[in-house]
Amino acid sequence: MKDLIVIMGASKESGTMQQYCRQLKDADIDFHVEMIPLDHPNLHGGGSLGGKMVGCRKLVQEFQDYEKIIFSDAFDVLFYGSKEEVMSKIPDTYVLSAAEKNCYPEPNIAKFIPGKTPWRFFNGGLWAGTPENLIKWVDSIEQHTEYKSNMIDQQFFNWILAQKDNSFLHIDSNTELFFCLYSGYPELYFQQGVPCNAVCNTHPNFIHANGKWSNAEMLEKRRLSLENYI
Repeated sequence: MKDLIVIMGASKESGTMQQYCRQLKDADIDFHVEMIPLDHPNLHGGGSLGGKMVGCRKLVQEFQDYEKIIFSDAFDVLFYGSKEEVMSKIPDTYVLSAAEKNCYPEPNIAKFIPGKTPWRFFNGGLWAGTPENLIKWVDSIEQHTEYKSNMIDQQFFNWILAQKDNSFLHIDSNTELFFCLYSGYPELYFQQGVPCNAVCNTHPNFIHANGKWSNAEMLEKRRLSLENYI
């Protein structure tokens, strides 16, 4: 069995995608780019829940010979770390999804969602697990009473969080593996080029500029951390 693959969807190469792929290659992490037609609903409005679940099932079946799988956005993600770190952070018993500080697309339900950190809302840009758990996760979502295929995925998951029905939903609320940049700059710093969350004292590996958030400040912080180290 192979160890780890990152699967990303894209209609074309854009943003930080080229750098992201190079970073994964340098870390000896396999990756696959699934080309998405320009008229596909998952390119707009956060992505349809049904489309993402169908795509996830298909791709997990295609790459089931990997021990662990990460699904990722393509144009706004960067990676720092090692394959060994990532493998150790992907759970063996459930699927882990990225978390963010922004309750999209219905901020009015934010007050109903509990959490011990600011990262208590679902982000659909990154999720990870074993092939077996990913298939179970898709099954549980499609069988859920609130499931509607045309919903925005974040809308569905944040409603589930608000209802405290999270038996199958685990978000990375401590940013162990994933860090979403939206509204997150005060907490993010770098030690010798390694990303750190000052609030959670964690070292996330995948940095996601969700909401088209600029990563210029992040890259400058990292450059200065390396410059000062040298």
